Amino acid sequence: MNNRIEWIDALKGFAILTVVIGHCADGILSAGMYSQYKFELQALYDAIYSFHMPLFFIVSGFVFWLSKSYDRYRTKVFDFVIVYVIWDFLTWLVKFLLGSKVNRQVGFEDLIGMFYHPI
Repeated sequence: MNNRIEWIDALKGFAILTVVIGHCADGILSAGMYSQYKFELQALYDAIYSFHMPLFFIVSGFVFWLSKSYDRYRTKVFDFVIVYVIWDFLTWLVKFLLGSKVNRQVGFEDLIGMFYHPI
């Protein structure tokens, strides 16, 4: 028996798509590419960033509430911290190795400060 709720899966897919599009628009704007579409890209970026994170929090909270997994909360938080540290380190490493080819260069101070300022 499948316990998945289709509209929640569709909403999560939509939220993921908005994050990808928002990050692409941000990267294009930061790099100064396609300057003839700057107004449209900025409008798209502003529209997406006005709702995509609250949408993620609402959907995640609803799924967490439905799962009744409150007792596993500590384990999940610890798992997320481990994944965050690994992902942030890998992001830092790629940006550090690519140097001038990225929009924002990083140094060792960025690696040390990843807990209060994500890379």
